[in-house]
Order: sequence, then structure tokens, then C-alpha cells
Amino acid sequence: MELKIVGEEVVSRLRGAVEVIRDGVPERSTEGPESPGDVPVSRLASYKIASVGPQDSLLDVVAALVDGDVGIVTVVDDQATKGVVSERDVIDAVYDGADLATVWAADIMQTNLIHVDHEMAAREAGLQMHHKGIRHLLVGDPPRGIVSIRDIVGVLGGAEV
Repeated sequence: MELKIVGEEVVSRLRGAVEVIRDGVPERSTEGPESPGDVPVSRLASYKIASVGPQDSLLDVVAALVDGDVGIVTVVDDQATKGVVSERDVIDAVYDGADLATVWAADIMQTNLIHVDHEMAAREAGLQMHHKGIRHLLVGDPPRGIVSIRDIVGVLGGAEV
């Protein structure tokens, strides 16, 4: 008989503990992303955009990349983004024998610009980069930020946003 009372008391205490635990667990928010892949690119993008002009030399491009501590610069003419030049573009130009002092940003810039909405999910942005073979997306049109493959991989790998 005593065993039954002890058992009922344990069950009662467990039920009480479960209720306390339930009360302390926050409900899943409907406002935030459900998974890292759902994080909008606006939370990942860098809003530090380095720019050069189309007639700036590749030496100027390299200086803007280094000074801005960025992997890509926008090429701006008449306050409009005409193209982008990445570190990889500069390396390719050097490999092809370009003189950094006499080759211009306009000569090597990529002009097929991909602009994405600031609310695009990280997963979708990563897929676009993969399918298009690119490493950067311009956030907004005109661009207000740039999201890189490193940003996407970071959040999908569990980095804090």
C-alpha cells in the first residue's frame, strides 16, 4: 500500500515538474526565421560598399579592396552602378598579363549584375550564387549592401547573425 502512495506522489511531482518546464519554455516565435536558411540577406549583408570609377586603374581597384577590407567593389558612373570587380577578377587580369597601372576597372568589370531583395532567404541566395557561378549578390537596386558566399556559408554553418 505504501508503494502505491509513493508512486502516486512521484507521478504527481513529475506532472508538476512537466507543467513548470512547459511554462518556462518559450513558444516558437512566428516573427523570426525558423532555420538558418530562412535568415534574410539583409541581416547578413555588408553595408560597407567600396566603389571605384570606370576609368580608375586596377591599382586603384586593389587599393579600394584593401582599404575597404572587402572582396568586391562596385564600379559607379554618374551615380549608377555599372559593374563590379572582385578580387578574383583582378587576379585573373594579372594572370593574363594586365598592367595594373594601365588597365581600367571598366576593362574587367562584370556587368551582368544580380540584385536581390533584402528579404530574400539565405538559402535562396546561396542557391542563386551556386547556379550562376558567382560569389556576391547586390542587395537592393540601387545596391544598399552586398552579401557574399562567405556570409551565406557562415549562417548556414551556425555562425551568429
